[in-house]
Amino acid sequence: RDAQESRGLGDVYKRQLLVSTIHGPLIQALIEELDYEDKTLVHDLLEGFPLAGELPECPVAARPASAVATTQVGRYTVEELRANRRQHNELVLGAVREMDFAEDIWSATMKDVTFGAMCAPVPLDDVKLDAVSLTRRLPVREFRASGWRTRIVDHETESSVNEATVTRSKIQNDSLDVLVAILTRFMAGGVEPSQWKRDVSRAYRRIPIAHAHLDLSWVVWKFMGHLWAAQHLAMPFGTVSAVQAWHRVGAFMLTVMRRLFMVPAGRYVDDYFGASRCGVLMAGGQILTVLAALLGFDCDAAKDADAKVQMDVLGARVSVQMSNMAVETLIDDTKAEHWTTELADIVETGICEMGHAAKMAGRLSYAISVAADRCGRVYLKPFHAQSHDPYPGGRISTRLQQAANWFIIYLGRRRPALRFVITGTRQHV
Repeated sequence: RDAQESRGLGDVYKRQLLVSTIHGPLIQALIEELDYEDKTLVHDLLEGFPLAGELPECPVAARPASAVATTQVGRYTVEELRANRRQHNELVLGAVREMDFAEDIWSATMKDVTFGAMCAPVPLDDVKLDAVSLTRRLPVREFRASGWRTRIVDHETESSVNEATVTRSKIQNDSLDVLVAILTRFMAGGVEPSQWKRDVSRAYRRIPIAHAHLDLSWVVWKFMGHLWAAQHLAMPFGTVSAVQAWHRVGAFMLTVMRRLFMVPAGRYVDDYFGASRCGVLMAGGQILTVLAALLGFDCDAAKDADAKVQMDVLGARVSVQMSNMAVETLIDDTKAEHWTTELADIVETGICEMGHAAKMAGRLSYAISVAADRCGRVYLKPFHAQSHDPYPGGRISTRLQQAANWFIIYLGRRRPALRFVITGTRQHV
């Protein structure tokens, strides 16, 4: 244990408990049965995924290395990151402040400790800073259908962990169009589909970090006037490696659903969705619930949906209309109201910081895509301009003000889009 602590490796026993929840033999049997492309998945699940360095390629649902340039070139190697950790730690500690919602950092950390994804926090004075690399923890407020919540994100770019990471694959997720295609193909065959969705609970926090990189997984924050530190045992939010690692696991689960159980399904990160014939003994969502539990990646039962004619998924409302053989899509009420409020605040204050402008550009681009008419793309340009070359003080231009007013009206009307089965045509504005 003294040797482990001197290298910042933390509680190895607790990490073994985390790994023990993953059903390696079953995953290996499924890989062999389906001749699945990712042959090293079981090894990485049981031994841990790299937190930095050159990450393995994602052989499924990703562009191959030969077809895409390196998506992120590391500025450092892992060895250089360790050699310069004193300077990196000084930079991180110099930026630590007690922030609003710091109590949420503490409570989230303790939940992760109970879950087995982290070691218990200790005073920073008890940590040997020459043996670990620190990352600052941040409470990020985000809006959900249930209201505001705090998501804890680690600033892995500031601590240079992301800067020491190299990816060779560009991962790809399914969009809402996949669900629409599934529904229209059911309807084209004269079968009434019922929609379902599932959400994997704490997806990143179930994936272990490689033992050799545990010294890079320490985080620091300030609470009640004291500096605290803790060590991740599972993949944290904020790392490039966490996204790549979960993509390999999530793509495997989707492939099993499609190839073994013949379930029409799609996936966006940890959100799964699809449709089944009405009246089947077990719909696709129920099969995924059992499969995920057996593999060690339980679904969040509170977010389950089954046998839905109308369902909210990926921020959109999708409705099956058998009467006119069409699928209707539109932005859901909660997001439309929240985005409208933010746009009104931009117009009223005349201020939009570059980060906020980038977020709004992404949200509004999705809004006009879900509506399927792409009407309003020209009004995205002022938001992109503000995100790349903002006016001093975040002051908005006249064009951005006009664009915000246009989207306020657009989101207020929320005209739905209809995707017809027989003709394959859709209404245009």
